[in-house]
Amino acid sequence: MQAAGDSIEHRIVCQPSFRMNSPSGPNAKQKAEHDKMSKMSGAGFDKMFATHMVADHQKDIAEYKRHQKVRMLLENMLPTR
Repeated sequence: MQAAGDSIEHRIVCQPSFRMNSPSGPNAKQKAEHDKMSKMSGAGFDKMFATHMVADHQKDIAEYKRHQKVRMLLENMLPTR
């Protein structure tokens, strides 16, 4: 049995050529959005939060589609139904 860091999938996904670095913290836009939402409540907060989440998920989906190699690798790793 291989350790998690020894698998071929782990080595491929973690290669620098994929340029997938974790952020060190929130960027300026994220901080501004947080500051604005932290002062809101009720329906205004709910609407802004939902709008923000939909936009963020759409951005993530677009990025996922751009990373074809990673997508193919992950699809092969996911269990089938």
